[in-house]
Amino acid sequence: MNKREGILLGAAGLAVAGLVALAMPAVSGLADSLTADSDANVGSTASPSVSPPLDAVAEITTPLDGQGGTAGYQDIDGGVTVRAKGPGDCPTWAMINPYDAWNPAARLGGTMTDLGPTAYASGEVGLNDEGEISTYTVASGDTAWGIGDRLCIDYITVMGYNGKFMPPVEIQPGDILILRP
Repeated sequence: MNKREGILLGAAGLAVAGLVALAMPAVSGLADSLTADSDANVGSTASPSVSPPLDAVAEITTPLDGQGGTAGYQDIDGGVTVRAKGPGDCPTWAMINPYDAWNPAARLGGTMTDLGPTAYASGEVGLNDEGEISTYTVASGDTAWGIGDRLCIDYITVMGYNGKFMPPVEIQPGDILILRP
């Protein structure tokens, strides 16, 4: 394998890894939706009982929140469900869906919260006329993950929507990321 083929193979591997990462929220939402559907459609049929694996039992027996959803999850519209509490100190979680670059049908699901500047997200947050977070200006040293963690939004969907997901198109200081399509 020559150097050119090695680089091409590496880039293809990164592209596949990126596509898998982009598909994870959709697959997770579909799995949650299927689990909720199967729980709702349980009837008195005389089929043999098969014991699911232990981790599946925890998923299937998750209590409902009394409003048709699964406790601990929030519906962010369009049939997409994400965990209600985001990572770290995030009280909620948000994402852009669909998140392909500049899609006019994209919308923000969930609620963003600015947890304040961090070592990896020290840029300026822009607000719209209603006082809601709408843009983020990238500062030196910022990372996509840091921005997502600071603003309680899925960084993959932000980078995908803004066309900054795959190298060589990465975030640079001064870039303005659209957070609320």
